[in-house]
Amino acid sequence: MELTNQILQQGMGTDMVLAEPVVRHGSEPEVKTYMKTNELATAAIDKINALRREGCSSVAIIGKTLQECKKIKKLLEKQGLAGLTLLTGDEDSYQAGVMIVPSYAAKGLEFDGVLIVTIEAKYHKNELDAKLLYVAVTRAMHSLVVYAMENTIAFTKLEGLSST
Repeated sequence: MELTNQILQQGMGTDMVLAEPVVRHGSEPEVKTYMKTNELATAAIDKINALRREGCSSVAIIGKTLQECKKIKKLLEKQGLAGLTLLTGDEDSYQAGVMIVPSYAAKGLEFDGVLIVTIEAKYHKNELDAKLLYVAVTRAMHSLVVYAMENTIAFTKLEGLSST
């Protein structure tokens, strides 16, 4: 919640009402940035496999837009990850497993682990992108990692969490 509050403050101003943190079990959120998409894909696949080994039954890969999600799916499948389900927001329900979902369609959903992935679509420091990123960040129940190509996320708090 501290991370989401900082995102909202950067995108919408410091005078807004902030969310109160609740007890959350899991690791601290991480941000990893990359110069090459194949390195990002390899790291994301490694994380997905680790989450599966840890017993996570639902893992979401959240992209900014549906178009971005399609690119992410293609990239990860090219790197050997099978069994991905692309959610568009028109579904009545979803099953456990690894799903790719656009940020605007993720509202109301919860997942054991969340990977926010950005390869081309950029999150700018404005109100709309702050809200989209807020929704994406708050979908994780236990694990949250942001995998971003360099210069795709303008929020300074995210950039400062960790960088590889």
